[in-house]
Amino acid sequence: MFGTQQTHDNTSYDYVVEVQSRYTDYLLHKPYVVGVSVGTLDVDNDGDADLIYYCLVVLVSVLVPTETLLPQDRIPDELDGIPVKVQEIGEISAQAAAFNAGG
Repeated sequence: MFGTQQTHDNTSYDYVVEVQSRYTDYLLHKPYVVGVSVGTLDVDNDGDADLIYYCLVVLVSVLVPTETLLPQDRIPDELDGIPVKVQEIGEISAQAAAFNAGG
């Protein structure tokens, strides 16, 4: 685990946002990382919303096997007690079309 151990409510959205703010720059400097967000984690993996906690979601352009990365380039499983999951989203690019808000 990174950082200092603190007493906190790791189910608190505000605490997870605080951890996100603290580690976004650190995570964005890792290979393939294109973003960091707050998401939810189904703790018992049953697909129901009965046991869900907030987590950090690290968005990557391509998902690569952990063992192919140098130790310092790996994304930790948790940061300051908050679970971290990795989500492959592909490359991000700007859209050329003009935005129309309607009306």
